[in-house]
Amino acid sequence: LYWCSLGDSLATLFQSIAGGVSWREPLQPLMDSTMLMPAVFAGYISVVYFAVLNVVTAVFCSRAMETTSRNPELVTSAIIVNRNEYLKSLAAFFRKIDKANKGAISLADFERALKDPQLCAHLHTLEMDSADAWALFRLIDTDRSGL
Repeated sequence: LYWCSLGDSLATLFQSIAGGVSWREPLQPLMDSTMLMPAVFAGYISVVYFAVLNVVTAVFCSRAMETTSRNPELVTSAIIVNRNEYLKSLAAFFRKIDKANKGAISLADFERALKDPQLCAHLHTLEMDSADAWALFRLIDTDRSGL
């Protein structure tokens, strides 16, 4: 029934991976013959399911991501969300430095913060190093008061 001719065999192989027939049904007649044929059939099912179908899925996902990245509205929205998250994290960094809750940090507070490994790690999550932090401090300190 499943393996009578080349055409039947090809149809069986296709149906086994496409859901037209459960692969267990055509496997049963192969079990009655040599053990090589069931192993070849199981190998075919494994390769098609886990290799070929994964490649097709990956191509589909890649195309979907590429299409999404070209959509100006989605790109703009993502940039705004990322910017807002970055600003929240940066504000949290400065709040950690301002332990007295004055709403301002001094140059001494800032220097102390750059020696704290935990705050330096926070800086690295913001993709900043100490030189970037100093440049930011100088930009924020417009009156050059150190506060």
